[in-house]
Amino acid sequence: MLKIRVYGVPAPQGSKKGFVVNGRVNMVEQSHKKLKPWREEISDQAAKAIDGSDPLDGHLFVDITFFMKRPASAKSRPFPNVYPDLDKMTRGVYDALKMGGLIKDDARIVQGYGRKVYADTLEDQGCEITVMSMAEWLELVT
Repeated sequence: MLKIRVYGVPAPQGSKKGFVVNGRVNMVEQSHKKLKPWREEISDQAAKAIDGSDPLDGHLFVDITFFMKRPASAKSRPFPNVYPDLDKMTRGVYDALKMGGLIKDDARIVQGYGRKVYADTLEDQGCEITVMSMAEWLELVT
């Protein structure tokens, strides 16, 4: 089991915007400016966690908790049930784990959980990621 804590502003991956240049459609991530540094930070932490060992392979379980900034308008809202979408944020984390060499391929993830909660402070924004084999996870829950 490996656990990493990443600090920064979580960014979604998957919403694309199209535009035409010289008669050709180009697609780019809508949150590219935020996504790139976010994925790089996750990738860096993933590389530190694996520390030169072989990437995790086989049937993997991933648990992610995203710590989001609490806007002033959310005083009575206990959870961040607004943009960005949980599934799109999770997608960016999975790709970054592969980029950082922590996992061999995000296709190896067969089960995962994700949640969004409010961060206690602005400095606490980011995510906590736990990666383990499905065998390890099954031992924990049975």
